[in-house]
Amino acid sequence: MVFYLRKYEKYCHMKQLTILFLLLYNIAYCQISDKLENQQKQGRSLNTQVDNRKAISVYLPHKREFMYITKFGGSFKVINENDSLSPIKIYSNEPIITYTFVENKGLNINLIELLPGEEIQIDIDQKGNRKILAKNNPARSNELSFYYFNLLFSQKYDLLFFIPKNRSFSTIIEYADSVEIARKNYLEEYISKNTVTNRFYSIIQKQISEKKYGSLASLLLNGKETNRELLLPIINKLKTFYCTNDTVSSIEHNMGAVTFCQFLTIKESQLEKTPENLFNTAVKYFSGKSLDAILFYCMKQALEINTPSNRKLFDLFYAKCKDPEYIDYVKTEELKYNLANDKTMSDGLLMLNKSTVSWNQLLAKYKGKVLYVDFWASWCAPCIGEIPYLEKLKEQYANKEVVFISISIDQKFSEWKGKVDQLKIDSPYSFILANSSNSPLQKSLEIKTIPRFVLIDKTGKIVAKDAIRPSDKNINALIDQFL
Repeated sequence: MVFYLRKYEKYCHMKQLTILFLLLYNIAYCQISDKLENQQKQGRSLNTQVDNRKAISVYLPHKREFMYITKFGGSFKVINENDSLSPIKIYSNEPIITYTFVENKGLNINLIELLPGEEIQIDIDQKGNRKILAKNNPARSNELSFYYFNLLFSQKYDLLFFIPKNRSFSTIIEYADSVEIARKNYLEEYISKNTVTNRFYSIIQKQISEKKYGSLASLLLNGKETNRELLLPIINKLKTFYCTNDTVSSIEHNMGAVTFCQFLTIKESQLEKTPENLFNTAVKYFSGKSLDAILFYCMKQALEINTPSNRKLFDLFYAKCKDPEYIDYVKTEELKYNLANDKTMSDGLLMLNKSTVSWNQLLAKYKGKVLYVDFWASWCAPCIGEIPYLEKLKEQYANKEVVFISISIDQKFSEWKGKVDQLKIDSPYSFILANSSNSPLQKSLEIKTIPRFVLIDKTGKIVAKDAIRPSDKNINALIDQFL
């Protein structure tokens, strides 16, 4: 199966945004990025060994998919291609985040942390509802089942969907407080009947508060109420929660802070929703970790739009943001952007260690060896499906003059890195194409679909622009004739 690049990427993007839209209070999921190393030596080393990370084993039914979110990164999807229930291993040294989906209980969607070293099984009923259980760990299964049975956490009780149609705006805070109390009471009742850890209890208590304030922020931003006298109590409550509470850093808190900042920019200040305006609003009202998270959101928007005005924000961001990981992410994406626009570096390629090389330099480096080049992307399911076969080829030709090179056409460094880490692709031979949206290399090789494999002989001559895939039974014969 072949995927047309732009069409399929757009489809995947919209599907992911639909899920994340529901998850995170109607905000496009642009804030979280895959965790990168700090160039200023304040973060983790780039060359984290896979052996230092634990596998999260996710047991999936045949052909079912599992989507997860990294702490700082975009969403990732894995699919079980085997014929039976099989484990998919995700390597991580920190929790990943997934979600439950229970449509017949009022569209119950909630974020759940999965921890390194856990074995998780996904059960999906005939209606498509997905329940998450821990294999051989009843207490952990109790924790993972918490949302599944709890109607109070469903969309039915969310302020954004419920109040505008059925309740006076003047009683919103009263209603929000009553739902918060009901949820906390349910938590107490649940843990009295089911064994859970203290960590889980603490996490759920925080999530209950974050859910309440995030809903209030969404209601302000998306609601049609214009009477500021009615809105003022909510505005003041949110200013206290988000603008002075500067030590909290969680997905729910950061998303709520971004939403409230959008409200203060668009509806309070009557300004356009531009990265520059949001940035200035954030500096004016927020501090600490909340400020860092909103500034990071603004910079991700600026990186997407890349107007001259937005480019001016970078120096301000580096001066205002205190989080070294956010800074490193932005610097890396900026490096990719600058490399893509460097006229002296034709078809620049970026490595995991952030060093750069051109396509021609790469060809010169490996002249005298056969090159089998894989053009792929983190979002391309058929590309991922070829990787086990590609790894087998690498083993077969380990002591021969063949080099296997992987070049990603992902738009974002973080999404590429996250998938490389997950799949354990050899870093010295793995690159991302800087100019992935308008590359002369893609045009010269006529790459309109992926996966695409290119075969180059020892003289540097391209002998196959569209070579057979690693899964093809004739692949060895093709490579052998050029050795």
